[in-house]
Amino acid sequence: MSSFIAQYGDVFDLYDDMMVGEISCEAFSEMYEKLRPPGIRLAQVRAGIETVYGSYGCGMGDSLERPDFQEGLEELDRRYFLIQDLMWEYKILCRPDGLISEADAKLLFTATHEQNFSQIKYDQWLKNRKVRGSGVPFSEIDVLLCNKPTPDEIIATLPTLPRERTQLEPLSRSATTMITDKTKSHDRKKKVEKLGYLKKLQELKAKRSQNIKRRKSIEDGYKKSEEEKRLEEEERRKREEEEERRRLEEEKRREEERARLEALQKEAAEKQRLKDLEAEAEAARLKEEAEKQKLKDEEEAEKQRLIDEEERKKREAEELELQKQREEEERIRKEKEEEEEKKRKAEEEEAERQRQKEAEEAAAAEAERLAQEELAKISDKAERDLQQSKLDEEKALQAIKDAQAALEAAKLADDMAAIEEAQRLKKEADERARTTKMIKRLKEAIQKRDLRELEDTIRDAKKKKVKGVEEPLAEAEELVNLIYAQRQLENACLDRSIDDIEIAIEKIKSGTFLSYLTPTNYVDSTLT
Repeated sequence: MSSFIAQYGDVFDLYDDMMVGEISCEAFSEMYEKLRPPGIRLAQVRAGIETVYGSYGCGMGDSLERPDFQEGLEELDRRYFLIQDLMWEYKILCRPDGLISEADAKLLFTATHEQNFSQIKYDQWLKNRKVRGSGVPFSEIDVLLCNKPTPDEIIATLPTLPRERTQLEPLSRSATTMITDKTKSHDRKKKVEKLGYLKKLQELKAKRSQNIKRRKSIEDGYKKSEEEKRLEEEERRKREEEEERRRLEEEKRREEERARLEALQKEAAEKQRLKDLEAEAEAARLKEEAEKQKLKDEEEAEKQRLIDEEERKKREAEELELQKQREEEERIRKEKEEEEEKKRKAEEEEAERQRQKEAEEAAAAEAERLAQEELAKISDKAERDLQQSKLDEEKALQAIKDAQAALEAAKLADDMAAIEEAQRLKKEADERARTTKMIKRLKEAIQKRDLRELEDTIRDAKKKKVKGVEEPLAEAEELVNLIYAQRQLENACLDRSIDDIEIAIEKIKSGTFLSYLTPTNYVDSTLT
């Protein structure tokens, strides 16, 4: 809003008709309605001006001075947007008759004013209502909802217990001072500005007085004298009397002409009536003759229709009999063709089932053989590697003991270089022992071919980030993938899916099990 005032500061002057540095409440309302259609009620504008000057209901809302223009617009904006929110909440609480109860009105007061809600002010509003207990329209409470609490109202909401009186009194004075400081400062500012603008206002008033005189002189130049007006009025009255006389004569002439025309019309109507009676009699005779001829024609047509209907039924019966014969022949032919087709399809299906069965058995046997060969290779290698890993683990443990002994000897000799060397050797020995222990666990899991143990060991090795176990870790993962592929193959055989069996065999041959099946995708179906 501040940027708006800076850009359109002259908008105030458009509504300052008196050029005295202030605009009326009505003019302010009209201006705001153009700025933010559809604007707000006049009562809200008046309350907004009173808010700017820090007092409600004291007659200070009739006009707004130029120095307070920006603050006044900001106050109206605050009320405008607050009304939108309040209207939405009011509609939620509305009864079928479009009103809310007094209890719901209190709820709106409490939600809007929060900790500054004044029970005294609410009770006063209830007391001033014309009909207690009746429905509350939005227009009755919107101004009270938008009004900011005054210092006295804020003080009235503060607690007043006897034991805390000494603490609350300073707080009340502080609250009063804080809220009224702005009003006092604003009043002082207005006084200073008024003193500075006094001379300017006098000049503006003098200028306005000159403009009024100039406009009056221009208006007097266009005024006519009273005598001229009287003569014109007399002339106008005479013209009206003459026009009235002529109008009455014209009406009389028209009335005589209308009576003559009516007589002629009656005579012509009588002649036409007689002529119409003769025409009606002739039309009735012709109609009677036409009716007789029509009855005769209808009798002949009915006889011909009966003859034609009999012939048509005879033809339809013959065509129906021929149609039945053709349909019976067609049905027999289709039944024979359907039986032959069913027999042929049954033979083809039997041959296909036999071929599929043979292919499934051959594929399953081949897959099982490949899987067993692969598992046997992995188990044999794991057996050999397990013995080596046990020897490596013993060596690592012995290296730890030797390093520990060297460390203790260096500490006894108080040789810092020897201590550091011994600590380094012990750290390396610990790392080797950790690596050999993990390798041994992986080899034991590979040898057992236990899927859960393999997955737990692999997960543990990756979590601990043990160095030097990449090769046995890859072997363990390959074995897990092979086991999953073998189980997937078994399921494919149970489902009798040739495509899945062929894919499984191809993956087993190539050794790329991970791209075919991952443990996370298969673990639910295989371990349940």
